[in-house]
Amino acid sequence: MRRPLPPAFELLCAALSLAVAVSASETSPFELALPVVPVELDLHDCRIEIDTIGGAEPRLRVRTSPGDGGDTSEFEVSDAGGLIRIARIDTGGVAAKTPTVELVLDPAQALVIRGQGLSISIRSPISPSLESPLPKAAAGDDGSAPQTKPAPYSFDLLDSEVYLVGTPAATITGTNTVIHGEDGEGDLTVVLERGSLSLRRHEGRLHLKSSGSVCSVEDLNGTIDFALDGGSLDLSDGSGAVQGNARAGSMSLDRWTGTVRLTGEEATFEIRDGSLSQVNLTGTSTRLALEGCRGSITAHLTGGTLTAEALRGSLQATVAQDARVEVTHHEGPLTLAIRDNSSAEISEIDGPVKTSVMQAELRLAGATTLEMTASDARLTVARVRQITKFDAGASEYELDLRDTEGREFDLGVVHHGSAATVLLASPCRVQLRASAAASDRVDVTGCEFQMQYTGRWRGGDTRGIDGRPTFLLTAAVGEGSFLRVRGGP
Repeated sequence: MRRPLPPAFELLCAALSLAVAVSASETSPFELALPVVPVELDLHDCRIEIDTIGGAEPRLRVRTSPGDGGDTSEFEVSDAGGLIRIARIDTGGVAAKTPTVELVLDPAQALVIRGQGLSISIRSPISPSLESPLPKAAAGDDGSAPQTKPAPYSFDLLDSEVYLVGTPAATITGTNTVIHGEDGEGDLTVVLERGSLSLRRHEGRLHLKSSGSVCSVEDLNGTIDFALDGGSLDLSDGSGAVQGNARAGSMSLDRWTGTVRLTGEEATFEIRDGSLSQVNLTGTSTRLALEGCRGSITAHLTGGTLTAEALRGSLQATVAQDARVEVTHHEGPLTLAIRDNSSAEISEIDGPVKTSVMQAELRLAGATTLEMTASDARLTVARVRQITKFDAGASEYELDLRDTEGREFDLGVVHHGSAATVLLASPCRVQLRASAAASDRVDVTGCEFQMQYTGRWRGGDTRGIDGRPTFLLTAAVGEGSFLRVRGGP
């Protein structure tokens, strides 16, 4: 419903629509009272200072500074169907450098600003630091007195800068534009190309589309969804759901609480020191770095790298096509699927490890338990307290059982095409489950060795000098495979 304009203002607009010229030599302002209706600014090469104050009379004031030079521009104020439009029009020649447009608005007034070469400063009563709070509505049945919800703002800018304090819901589209906002509230949409965004202490949702820009968001309480095409996005000290994708850009998340879902292509994602209930990361030729996080993390990587350090919670990762994985000092269950010439180096895992390795390489040093399936793989396993499953086909592997709990281990079958090396702590015994011909494919040093069912062990029930009981390894060696066992300290 259109709000009617005061008759006096309609007459003034009719006169002003012809043009209001502001000369640089006239430092006294052009000033005009405004009705409480939406305002649109279409300006260039100006300073714009806006205060939103509940209960104040809306006003427009244009001034210039001495020494700005000749001015051949004009400011046109017109009524466009219930909308007050303020535009700057060049009439030729050299215009004043930076005239200042001052506005006082009511929170109920929507605001649209478009233009080039603008320096914009807006202060809204949403900010708790401002002296003029929004007027409270009448109390409801429950005695509450909710505040008036401010009208949304919209910006379309080129080669400009914007400073927002306590701004309500807004849509900002900018090219080569610098945006700074703090203490805002409401849905904020930013579409930015070759610019920068700095946002602090915002309550509400942020939708960001950025190309070649540098963006940082601190202490946001709400949700974020983003799309990066190059450039960077740094999020810190906030809470809420984060979802987005990046192409050839970088995104960091520090000290965040909530959920995360990210997709990247030739991108970089870094997540540090967060308490995250769910994290889902998908990348192609992307670098994923996790440090000091708590939560449930799932990662799918095609090419690229995944590094994880000092995580607490579950980590489940699937990597393929020459991807590289490094996980260290992890506390909780770890599940890895490694494929297609990828490699993983895993160490100091305080929890169970479950892994499948296909045409890939794994080095594992330190885990509570291990369940492994491998094929055409290269494996090194050490310092695992308990191995619940180990099935490696057509693989080359070294299995260090010197720190394994228990007194015996069944290696199963050393499959065709495999070369296995097993390290045992003395005293040790190796028993081969196969025909005598298989002994030609077995090399045992430092342990007592016998074929199955060939009689009693020569050493009897011996123990090591440290009281360690004798360890028994049983295995079968298939055709085209080889088993090497080394016993020692």
